[in-house]
Amino acid sequence: MMNWLLSCKYSKSLNPNKGNTDDRYADKTIKMDENSFIAHQNMALLKWLEGDKDKARFHTERAWRIKPGHPLPRFNKAFFLIYDRKYEQGLKQYKKIKYVGDTNIIDVIEFIEKEFEKFKNNLGLLFIAGWLNIQYADQARGADQLRLFLEQAESDPSYAVLSVEAQRTLG
Repeated sequence: MMNWLLSCKYSKSLNPNKGNTDDRYADKTIKMDENSFIAHQNMALLKWLEGDKDKARFHTERAWRIKPGHPLPRFNKAFFLIYDRKYEQGLKQYKKIKYVGDTNIIDVIEFIEKEFEKFKNNLGLLFIAGWLNIQYADQARGADQLRLFLEQAESDPSYAVLSVEAQRTLG
């Protein structure tokens, strides 16, 4: 499933009109089965990429209600919390993910890194990319990202909970 999502994302970036087809496909699936977990997950990402954050949140919540505790909507929920600067809540959600299942964690991390490039003023995104790298993917890259986070966050109190976690993670 995640590969389909990413192919939508990348094909949409190459051909902006393609997104409409992807949206219609997922929307049609939801109309046929409003409990289609995969379709709601797909719509969450598609709507986010289109800039419709409210609909992305709606589809994430819907996917969560269909499969509570599943890692995919938990990743989305945690991302929204970090994006909204609710750092402690977001970190708690990420820490609850013990099994990444069919999630391609590298794709998740790359998505967060790209979002950080768009929203450089939210260092929480940089922190999460680094933290996820250390937990699941590239520890050296993650350590570099967490050190950069600490350097840029310095003594900003809004990042206190993340700074403590970064220091603990780095040892």
